[in-house]
Amino acid sequence: MSAPAPMEEEAGKPDLLSVLAQVAPELVDVLHRQSDDALERLFRSLGPPGTISWGWGVQRSEHIRHMVELLGSAGSAKCMQFVHILTMICNLPLHLESQLVSAAGYELSGEQQLDEQDLPLPPPKRKYSLRVMTTDPVQHFEASIKASLLRRYEQLCRGLVRPVQLADVRVAVRRTPGRPREGEEGSTEHITTAESFLRLRPGVTVLLGPAGSGKTVVAHCVACRWAQGQVSSFRLLLLLEFRQLNMVAECISLWDLLSRHSPCPEDEEAVLTFILAHPEQVCLIFDGYDEFHTKFSPLGAHKGPCEPRLPRPLAELFLGLCSGTILPGCSLLVTCRVRDLLNLTDSTVDCVGELLGFDKPQVVEYVEQYFQGKGHGKWVMRHLLESRHLLNMCSIPALCHICCICLDHLFSREPCSAALLPATITQVYVHILRAFLNQCNGRKAEDRVTPLLRTYQAEVKELSHLALRGLDDDTIIFCDDDLRQEVRAFATSTGLLCSQELWLPDGSFGEGCTFIHLTMQEFLGALYLMTSESATEAQLRKKLNLKSRWTTKSDPKSVFTDSVHLYLCGLAASACTPYLMQLASGDSRVRQRQAAVLKVLQQFAGSTSLTGPKVLELCRCVYESQDEQLARSVGLRCHFELRNISLTPVDMEALVFVISAGRQNVVIDFGGCSMELECLEVLVTCQHISCLTFRSRKYDDKFAEAVAAVLPRLPNLRRFAFIGGNMTEAGAAKLARALESCPRIAELNLSDNILGDQGLQDIAEVLPKMAGLTTVHLGKNNVSLDGVLTMVEKLVTCPTFQKLHMDDLKDTREIHVLLSHSHVPAEESTLSLLNCRFTADRMNRLCDVLAQCPALSSVHLSGRGITNEVLQVLCSSLSKLRVSRQIVLANSSLTVDGLLALSHSLTTCSGIAGVKARLEEPPEVCVLFERGGETPGEKIVGRVPLLSKKLWLTHCSLHSAHMDRLFQTIAGCPQLTLLDLSNNTFGNNGLKKLLGLLPQLSSIQEINVSNNAVTVEGVLLLAETLRTCAKLKVVDVSHGGEQRIILKFHTSKSQQQVNNPEAPTTMENDLPLFKKLSLQQSCIRPGSMEELCRRLAQCGGLVQLDFSGGSLDRSSVEKLVKHLPGMTRLKVLNLSGNLLGDEGIRHFVNLLPDLHTLATVSLNNNNLTQTGALHLVRAMSVCAQLVAVEVSLGQEDRSVIQFAQSSACDLSQSLSLRECHFGADHLQKLADILVCCPYLGKVHMCCNKLPDELGVLLKALSKVNTLANLKIQNNALTPQVIEALLRDLHCNPRHLEIRVEEPWLKAEVTMNLISSCLNLNPNIQHIRVEETTLSITLGMSDYQGKLCTELSIPGADPVSVYSVQSIGLVDCTLQSQQLEVLRSICQRCPQLLELDLSHNSSGTELEPILSSLLPVLQNLTKLSLDRHVMDDHAAAVLAKMLPGLPKLCIISLSQCSGFTTVGACHLITALSHCHLLEDISLRTLQLQKEAMACLATGLHRMTSVKRLILSKVTMASGSSDKVTLAILPMLESLEQLRGIKVIELDELLMGEQGLLELVKHVPIWTGLRRISLCNNCITDDTGTSLVEALSHCMALEEIILSRNHLGDTSATHLGQVLPSLTHLRVLDLQMNCLQSAGAVSLISAFKDCRSLTDIVLSENQLGPLGIEKLSAALPHLCSLRKLHLVSVGTSDLSNLASSLGNCSYAEDISLAWNGVTDDVAVMLAEVFPLCQRLKRVDLEANSISVRGAKALAASVHCSASVQVIRLWKNPIPREEFQRLSEKEKRLSFSSM
Repeated sequence: MSAPAPMEEEAGKPDLLSVLAQVAPELVDVLHRQSDDALERLFRSLGPPGTISWGWGVQRSEHIRHMVELLGSAGSAKCMQFVHILTMICNLPLHLESQLVSAAGYELSGEQQLDEQDLPLPPPKRKYSLRVMTTDPVQHFEASIKASLLRRYEQLCRGLVRPVQLADVRVAVRRTPGRPREGEEGSTEHITTAESFLRLRPGVTVLLGPAGSGKTVVAHCVACRWAQGQVSSFRLLLLLEFRQLNMVAECISLWDLLSRHSPCPEDEEAVLTFILAHPEQVCLIFDGYDEFHTKFSPLGAHKGPCEPRLPRPLAELFLGLCSGTILPGCSLLVTCRVRDLLNLTDSTVDCVGELLGFDKPQVVEYVEQYFQGKGHGKWVMRHLLESRHLLNMCSIPALCHICCICLDHLFSREPCSAALLPATITQVYVHILRAFLNQCNGRKAEDRVTPLLRTYQAEVKELSHLALRGLDDDTIIFCDDDLRQEVRAFATSTGLLCSQELWLPDGSFGEGCTFIHLTMQEFLGALYLMTSESATEAQLRKKLNLKSRWTTKSDPKSVFTDSVHLYLCGLAASACTPYLMQLASGDSRVRQRQAAVLKVLQQFAGSTSLTGPKVLELCRCVYESQDEQLARSVGLRCHFELRNISLTPVDMEALVFVISAGRQNVVIDFGGCSMELECLEVLVTCQHISCLTFRSRKYDDKFAEAVAAVLPRLPNLRRFAFIGGNMTEAGAAKLARALESCPRIAELNLSDNILGDQGLQDIAEVLPKMAGLTTVHLGKNNVSLDGVLTMVEKLVTCPTFQKLHMDDLKDTREIHVLLSHSHVPAEESTLSLLNCRFTADRMNRLCDVLAQCPALSSVHLSGRGITNEVLQVLCSSLSKLRVSRQIVLANSSLTVDGLLALSHSLTTCSGIAGVKARLEEPPEVCVLFERGGETPGEKIVGRVPLLSKKLWLTHCSLHSAHMDRLFQTIAGCPQLTLLDLSNNTFGNNGLKKLLGLLPQLSSIQEINVSNNAVTVEGVLLLAETLRTCAKLKVVDVSHGGEQRIILKFHTSKSQQQVNNPEAPTTMENDLPLFKKLSLQQSCIRPGSMEELCRRLAQCGGLVQLDFSGGSLDRSSVEKLVKHLPGMTRLKVLNLSGNLLGDEGIRHFVNLLPDLHTLATVSLNNNNLTQTGALHLVRAMSVCAQLVAVEVSLGQEDRSVIQFAQSSACDLSQSLSLRECHFGADHLQKLADILVCCPYLGKVHMCCNKLPDELGVLLKALSKVNTLANLKIQNNALTPQVIEALLRDLHCNPRHLEIRVEEPWLKAEVTMNLISSCLNLNPNIQHIRVEETTLSITLGMSDYQGKLCTELSIPGADPVSVYSVQSIGLVDCTLQSQQLEVLRSICQRCPQLLELDLSHNSSGTELEPILSSLLPVLQNLTKLSLDRHVMDDHAAAVLAKMLPGLPKLCIISLSQCSGFTTVGACHLITALSHCHLLEDISLRTLQLQKEAMACLATGLHRMTSVKRLILSKVTMASGSSDKVTLAILPMLESLEQLRGIKVIELDELLMGEQGLLELVKHVPIWTGLRRISLCNNCITDDTGTSLVEALSHCMALEEIILSRNHLGDTSATHLGQVLPSLTHLRVLDLQMNCLQSAGAVSLISAFKDCRSLTDIVLSENQLGPLGIEKLSAALPHLCSLRKLHLVSVGTSDLSNLASSLGNCSYAEDISLAWNGVTDDVAVMLAEVFPLCQRLKRVDLEANSISVRGAKALAASVHCSASVQVIRLWKNPIPREEFQRLSEKEKRLSFSSM
C-alpha cells in the first residue's frame, strides 16, 4: 500500500505548463522589472545557442511577451530549467515563486543540471534543490530558507565591483562580553575583521555604521555564508528587513514573523516546535533597525511565556527577542546607524561593533577594479589621488561607488581638468544624477543639444517630489500607485529606482520600488525644495536644522540619514546654480532659495550656544555651500570642542575648511572621538591650529605615532595634549623625537597614559630643547619616585626650570612642570614631591640633587615615609642645600624628638630663617630659609646683617619634660623674633620658665603660648611680667589663660610712636610706655582680682585694660575700680559682657570723678535695665570730664562712656538713648537728671516707645540752656508733641537745632505742621522737610527785632510775619494744595533768604506758584529747583522771574529736564542778567549745541561767579568729537571768572584739546579752593600740564582727579607741587594709572602736607613700596579723616594698619579688594580703640576668615564711634557671619 505513494504525489502535483499558462500575465509584469542581463540568460535557456537571439532591435515589452509565449512550445524540460534559473536570479513574489517551484518538481536530472554560467555566484560546495525529497519538515524549511537567502544575496550583489569578503571588512569593537559598556572608557578601541566579529553566539550583537558603510551587504553576506554551509553553528537563520517590517500590520505573531521570507512548510507545527525547543540553533538577523518607524521602549518588552501564534505588536516581539524572554538563547544580529543605538535597551546588548570605512589602499583598490578595462581609468586615478576631498569622500563605501560613477561620467569622453571635479558630496550627487540620465535608453548626453536636466525636467521633478513626500512621511518603499507607470519605467531604466518586494499588511506580497539609496532620496528631496514652484521657503527652512550626533532616548526617530540639510546647503553653492536653473527653467526663485539657505547658515554661524557636534554639522553645511564669507564667520570661533562622536575624513575636511577661512588661531579639542588615521593627515593642511587636544581611551601607540608625524607640520601650534591615550614608552619615544621639531609649543599635556619611567625620561630629555615650552603635564603615567627623581636631575639644572610638582596620591597622581622663556630667578623656582614613599636613600639622593642645582625657591615633600631617620638625613644636609625660601614636609611620621632636633638647626645653620612644625593632623613641618638681601625684620649689627628667626611648634604635644631641651635652643638663638608654642601642654611651670628667658631674647616681637593648660596663677605671672619687662607691650589672654595667650613686644625706637606727636605715652629707656592687658572671657575671682590689680597699678605704661566677656561680679569689679585711680596712664577700659547689672553700674558711676585719665569705658552687655541706663545718664551730672554717654537696651545691648582728653572751655556733652522704652517714672527721673547736666549740648533719642507723659521730658529739655542739638528719631511722636515742644521753647532765644524723623511726615501733614510751628515759635530761623525728616533751627537773628509785626497784603487783612530765613521742602511729593499753603507761608516771610523745592517734580503746577511767589521774595539769596521737570513755557516763566530777584546769589538747577533748546536758552540768558550770582549749579543738564553756545556767552557776563558746577553737562546727541567742539567755547569763557573758588567739570568729555584750554585759565584763579575734573580722559602728559597750572593756586584745598589716566610722570610732578599747597585737605586720585614708582614719589610728599584730611588712592597699583611709604607718612598726617586704598596692588597692609593707630581723627577707612588676610584684620582691631572718631571701615572682598572677623567684632565693642565694618565677599561661612552679625550689628556681610 505504501509503494504507489510517490505516484500519487506525482499525480497530485500541478502541471508546470498549465501553471505557466495561468501566471503568464503576472510573469510578463515581473520580467519587465528585471535587468537585461537576467532576461538574456532566461531567453538563452529556451533553446540551443544560436537558434534564438536576444537583441535591442525589438521593443523590450514585446520581446518579454514573445519569450513567455515560447514557454508553451518549449517542452517540460526546458520549462523546468527556465523556472529553476528564474527562481535563482530573479526577485519573485513569494506566492508566484511557491507556485512555480511546486510545479517544477524535485531535483534536476543530469541533463537538466544548471550550467555554472547560469548563476552569477560561484557554485556552492553543495547544491541545494528547490524541493528536497525528505520527510523532515525542519530540513525542508531549512532548504527553502537557504534557497531564498542565496537568491536575495545574488540580487543584492548585482552591480558590485567585487564580491564581499568579510575578512577584508574592518570593524571597531565598542563592546564585547566582559568589556565596559559605552561611556566607560576602559581600553583602546579594538579593530578586528567582520569575519572575526560576526562569529555569532547566543545574545544580541549590534553592527553599527553610517549610511552607505555596507551594513546591509554584510548582513546578507553572513546569511549567504550560512546558506552555503560555511557557518554550521545554527540550524536555521532568518534575515528580516525593518524596511519590510514597516509594511506589516500593527500586530503579528511570532510564527508569521519568522516565516515571512520562506515558503510555508507543510508541517508548520513541527517547525515551530523545533524553533521553540531549540532556540540556541536559531539565528535572527534584523537589518536596518534605523529604518524602522517605531521607537522601542524597554517598558514594552514582552514578559512571561510567548504564544507563537498570538498576534503582538512588532516592537514587543523584537524587545522580547532582545531581552531573551522570547526564544531565550537564540542569536540576534541587528544592524543600525550609530545614532539609533540608544533606542535599544542597553542591558540587552552584548556586543557592539562599528563598520569602518575604506582606508586609502582600499579606496585605490576599489577604484582600480571599477575602472578595470576602461581607458580613462588612469586619468581618474591620478585626479582622485590629487584631490584630497574626493579621496576623503571615498572613505565611505557607498560614496566611493558613487564617486566612481561620477568620475566615470566626467572622464568618459575626454580628460577632465581638476577645476571641474566636484568639490562636495552634493556636487557629486549632481553629477551622479546627470550620469544616470545620460544612460537613459542607452543614448549619450553628447548626442543631445538640450542639457540633460532640462530634457528630463518633468521626470526629475516628479521623482524629486516623490522623494520629498517619502522624507516627510518616513517612507522608503513606494507602491505602484505612488508614481506614474511611465515615470517608474524611466527611473528604473536609469537606475534611480529599483524593484522591491512588499510585505503587505494582510500577509500577502506585492511589488514596490525604492530609490537606489536613502541618500539619493534625500538628495532628490532637497533638489525639489530648491527648484519646484510649489515648494515654499517655509518648507526649506524647516529642513535646515543642525543635527546633533549626540542622541538621547527621548529624541524623535527618523528612518533617514538626516542629510537633507547638507544637500540643501550644497545646492546653495554657486557651482550648482546652472544645474538648478536647468530644472527650474531659469526661475529667479533658485537664487532666492540659495540666498535663504545662506541666510539661515549665517544665523547659525552667529550663535554662541551650539554644542560641539552641532558646530561640526555647521562646518559640514558650510563646506557643502563652499561659501568663503560664511566659512570665515564660522571660523572666527576661537574654540572647537568635539566630544564622543565618530569622525570621518569628510568631517575633518569641513572643519579645516572653516578654520582656514577664519584666518585666526583656534583651539581644537577631541574628546572620546573615534577617528581614522587619515583624519590626522587632513589637519596638516590647516595652518591656524594653536591648540590641539586628543583625549580618549580608544587611542594607542599607533595613533600617537600618527599624531607625532603631524605635529611638526603645524607651524602655529602652541598647546598640545594627548590625554588618556594609552601611549606607552614606545609611543613616547616617537613623540619625543617629533617634539624636538616643535619649538613653538608652549604647553604640553601627556597625562593619563602609560609612559612608565623610561617614557618619562624620554620626554624629560626633550623638554629643555623646546625653546617656547612653559608648561608640561605628565600625571597618571605609571611612573615611580625614582623615575621622577631622574627627571628632577635633568630639569633642575636647566636655566628655564621654574616648577616641578608631583602628587603620587592614588586618585590624582599629578606631575606638572613649569618652564620659563627667560632665566628664572631662584626665588621663583619650586619642587613639589607630595604623597611619595621616601626612604633614607631616596632623601639622600634628593639632597644630592638639591645641592648640585643652581638654586630653588621652595621644596615641598610629603608622605608617611618621612620619619625621624629620613628627617635626620635632611637635617645633616641643610647647610649645603641651595634653597632660598622653604622646605615643606607634610603628612609625615615624625615625633617630638625629630622636631626638637630640627629646631636646633636654627642655631647651627645660619641660613635657616625659621622652623614650623605641627604633629597633629594634618602634620606638617616647614624649614624657612633666608631669601637673600635685606628682609623685613632683619637687624644690622655693625656691617653684618643678623637674620631674624622664627620658631613655630604648635600641636606638638610638648610638655614639661621637653621644655628644658627646647629652651636651650631658644636661649641659644638671640635673633629669634617670633615664638609660637600654642596648643601644647607645658602648663604654668613651662610658662614660668619661658618668661624667665625673656631677658635673653633681645629681638623677640611676639610669643604665642595659647592652649597650654595655663591657669589664673599663670595670668598673675603674666601681669607681673608686664610690669617688670619694659619691652613687653601687649598681653592678650582669654578664658583665664586656658585658651589664648599672646605676648607682643615693643621694638627699639618704634617708628609708630616716635613719629606720632600726639602719642599718649612717653619713652623710657628708648622704649615706648604703651602697654595693654586683655583678659577676655576670663572669670577672675575677687581674691585673684585684688592681686592682679595690685600688680597692674604698678605697671606705669598700662594704657588699655580689657575684661570683656569675663562674667565679673560686683565684688570683682569693686576690687578693680578701687585700683583704677592708681593706673595713671589708663585710657581704655572694657568691661563689656560681665555681670555688673544696675547696681554695679551705680557703684561704678560713683567712682567716675576719680578716674581722670580714662578716654573710653565700654559697658556693653551687662544686663542693664532702664534704671541702669539712668545711672549712666547721671554720670554726666557727676563727672565734668564726661563728654558722651551712649545707651542702647534693644537687641544690641550697648553702653559706652567717653571722656574729654583736654580741659577745653568749650566742653559739650552728648547723650544717645536708643530702644530704652522708659516709663513715666523713668521719664521724670531722666528729666531731673538732664536739668542738672551743666554741659549737655546734644541729645539723640531713637526708637524709644515713650509714654504720653513725654511732655515732662520735653519741658526739661527746654530749660537746658546749653542744649544745641536735639534729634528725635522714630519715637512715635505726634504733631501735637512737636508743637508743644516748640511752644515751650518760645521764650528761649538760644540757638537750637531740632531734627524729628517720623514715618507720618508726609506732604499734607508736613505743610500744616510747618504752618503751626511758624505760628507757635517766632524764633524759627530755618525749617526744612526732606522725605520724612523735619529739621528746625531756632535762634534770634540780628534783624529780627527790627521787623514789623504785621504785613499788609493788597486786598487782604494785615497778617503777622515770620522771621524764618530758610525754607526747604525736598522730595515731599508736593501737590497743588500744599503749594498753595507754601505760597501763603512765603508771602508772610519778607526776609526769606533761601528756598529749596528740589526733587518734587511738580511740573506745570509749580509754574503759577513761582510766578506769584518769587516777586514777593525780594530778599531771596538762594533758590534750589533741582530735578524738576519743566517744559519750555515753565522755563520761560522762571527765566522772567529770576532777574527780578535783586539779591539772588545762589541758584541750583541740577538734573532739571523737559525743556528744549529754546527753554534752556531762556534760562541761561536770565542767569546772565543776575549780576550778583556767585554760585551756579547746572549738574547733569542735557543741552544741544545752540544751548551750549548760549551758556558760553552767558558765562562771559557772569564775572561774579565764585562756585560753578557743570559736571555731566552733555549734549543730548552727537559724537565725542562734536561734544568736545561744543564744549570748547564754554571752556574759553571761563577766563572771565577770575574770582572762582570752586569749579566742578566732571565727565564733560572735554578731551585733550579742552583740557589744554582749561589749563590756560587755571593759573589766574589764585583764589581757587576746589577743582574736580573726574572722568575726563586726562592723560599723563596733559596731567603734568594741569599740575603745573595748579601750582599757582596757593589757596587750593581740594584736588579731585579720579577716573582719569594719570601716570607716574604727573604723579611725580604732583609730589613736587604738594608741599607748596599748604591748605590742601582733599586729594582724590582714584582709578588712575599710577604705578609703584610714581606712587612713591607722590606719597613721599605727604609728610609735608599736615593739613590733609582725605586721601583717596584706590584702584592704582601702589604696590608694596608705595604702601610702605604711606605707612611711614601716616604718623605725620594727624588730621587724616578719610583714607581709601581699594585694590592697590598688594595684600601686605599690616604695617599700614599698624600706622593707622597714629590717626586719631580717622573716620573712614577702606582697604577693600586687596586680598588682605587675618593678620591685617587683627592689627586693625588693635588700633581701633586709638581711633576714637572712626565711623566706617570697608574690608570688602579680602581673604579675612572667621579669626579676623572675631577680632574685629571684639574690638568694635570698645569703639563707640564705629558705625559699620563691611566684610562682604570674605571667606567666612554663612553660619559664622550670621552668628557674628547677630552678636555685633555693626559687622556687615551684605553688598550694601
